[in-house]
Amino acid sequence: MNVKLLAFCLGDGSIDNRYRLFIRHCATQKEYIEWKQNEINSIIPCSKVTYVNNSGYDSYSIHTNNNICNIKELKDIKDKLYSKDNKKFFSKEIVDSMDAYCFAILYMDDGSLSSKRRNKQIYSYDLTISVYGEKEECQNLIDKLSTLGIKFTLKLNKGKYSIRCGTKNARKFLSYISKVTPNLSCFKLSKFRELKTNFTSF
Repeated sequence: MNVKLLAFCLGDGSIDNRYRLFIRHCATQKEYIEWKQNEINSIIPCSKVTYVNNSGYDSYSIHTNNNICNIKELKDIKDKLYSKDNKKFFSKEIVDSMDAYCFAILYMDDGSLSSKRRNKQIYSYDLTISVYGEKEECQNLIDKLSTLGIKFTLKLNKGKYSIRCGTKNARKFLSYISKVTPNLSCFKLSKFRELKTNFTSF
């Protein structure tokens, strides 16, 4: 299994029944999808970035181009990633295969970083990766990250699970993925902003 290609299938990427990878991002993340297009195209042929307007919603999309090699690569990933009721599932096999690049893409796709305030001062941060999946698959992610010395916990919302961590482990996680993340202006003030608090204990 091509682990670098796997990374783009984990978050906002989806593989159809013809084994084509489709990705779409909102207009404000155009530079992100352009970066993805370049990265994917270095592995297998990928379409150019295309502007899409759906019911007034501006976005950009890309997809891989089918050939025998592409089908083999993406079929291998789909057979493992869509392992439960033909839906995306973070099985132990998938999570064990994930590296810093995979976690970076997953975070940039589905992650968020929010500050917590007390008396208008920031005292901590909450980093969440919104898996919205089953407890088992989120626990697999937590277990993998714990082997790297990064502690995440489960987060339950409306019967679905995600994973989260506080300031100290958010710094560890961002440091872990920092060497493989692109320098994109669309994330500088959100997902990758500096974790400064008004309290020296954090």
